[in-house]
Amino acid sequence: LPVSTSISIKFKLNKDTSWKYAVLGDRTTTYTQTDATVAIFNINRPAEVFEIGAELNPSGNTTPEILSITTYLANERSEF
Repeated sequence: LPVSTSISIKFKLNKDTSWKYAVLGDRTTTYTQTDATVAIFNINRPAEVFEIGAELNPSGNTTPEILSITTYLANERSEF
């Protein structure tokens, strides 16, 4: 991440109408680590359908870039 920029990850589960924020390991929702290349956000909720959105928070003429998003799904099964 460039200096003074940040990212947040949002999600909607099971076609919900409102976005919620995914959390980092320290329970915050905004990642701000300068020069970072990897961030892990957690949803920690079961769902059959999930949508992911990214908020890029620029500073001046610089903005963060997301080159890829990888999802990890747990093996546990939840009945709906």
